[in-house]
Amino acid sequence: MFRTYVRKYDAGGSQKSSINASQSGGEFSDAFSRSVAMAVDGGGDIYGAFERANVNSEKCSRSNPTNVVAKYSMTGVLQWQRTSTVGTLKGITVSSSGSVYVVGSAGLACFVTPTAAA
Repeated sequence: MFRTYVRKYDAGGSQKSSINASQSGGEFSDAFSRSVAMAVDGGGDIYGAFERANVNSEKCSRSNPTNVVAKYSMTGVLQWQRTSTVGTLKGITVSSSGSVYVVGSAGLACFVTPTAAA
């Protein structure tokens, strides 16, 4: 199992807070969890982009990946989260006005019909 966390340290290296991001989603608490990116706004709130999936430990496989974007207060309290099953998250940033931007990619299956050689 993989767990995702965010820890905050002060300038002297002392840990100030720790967020267990694997537990924020309820239904995902026993799932594979992978951090993708994080950002911090001017007020110290934390934004994370994570991937979660169901795990079959007997087959060592995962399924039903879900992308999660979450906001935590500077003390580690979950403020909100949004999920999507489309694509893969690659990064996150927060503007000075508080808008959150997430970048990623989504696959497209293309089927090409072969043509006969002339």
